Amino acid sequence: MNKERGLTELLFSTRIKRTLPILTGLLLPAAYANKFPSELLILSLVIVLIYSAASIHNAYKDNDYNLPKYSKTIIVILIILAILFASLNKIILITSILAIFLGYTYNTIARYIVFGDGLIAGLTHYVLPIVTSSLLVGLDTKIIIQISIIVYFIAICMGPITNLKDIKEDRKRGYKTLVNTVKNPFTVAIILFEIQFFFILILYFFFNLSYINLILLFPIYILKIFITTKIYQQKSKEALNYLRLYLILSFTFLILSLTNNLYIIIQNLIILILYLITIIYSEMK
Repeated sequence: MNKERGLTELLFSTRIKRTLPILTGLLLPAAYANKFPSELLILSLVIVLIYSAASIHNAYKDNDYNLPKYSKTIIVILIILAILFASLNKIILITSILAIFLGYTYNTIARYIVFGDGLIAGLTHYVLPIVTSSLLVGLDTKIIIQISIIVYFIAICMGPITNLKDIKEDRKRGYKTLVNTVKNPFTVAIILFEIQFFFILILYFFFNLSYINLILLFPIYILKIFITTKIYQQKSKEALNYLRLYLILSFTFLILSLTNNLYIIIQNLIILILYLITIIYSEMK
């Protein structure tokens, strides 16, 4: 393998675009509190570093990419950098340690238990970042618990769709996802997707938005129909790409309804634009 090819494979294996819905989600508490402390930037960076390290590890383990020999060294470097940046704030450091522990649990136990991957991924990808963000902006404990529960159900209902494209490969690897253990995986994924929209509705009503703001759910619903069609057509990869956009937009419209803080709005829009670029790139391939 030439060096350029190896580096390209390594960069793709980080799957950074998967962190973009997570980074949008952690802006929700900031929007609700209408404040954007600098620690949120540190938290965002730490999430990207840990997720990239975990993604490279999983890609190496599952042989998803033709990775160079120094990939393991890069994983270690990314984890060390994440811990160093996380050590700037006690809350972020504790979160990082928990995320690494849950990531280890995900790879050694959860992936071999039916739906275990979704339950753990929902915690690491969404609940932990949102709880941490909530603590950093000083939200009340009761509100933190309520938001976390709603977002957790949104996350776990999304899990089966993310696994549709790898049903055969996951069975060969011994992974027991929900969709590779049922007779009608695409039907199950669609049912859970419908339930997910219900929890997004709950999230919008939780923040007591006006009826004018609730109109923003209409384009979200149209996108949901489009994604459901892709699932029916068994175009799993396309459905997954638009599913992440669906989640980013769901959070984005909510954030724009909650805050007038320019720092939050700008970071949110940057994330959205970056993800739209990845979709355009995917469509052009």
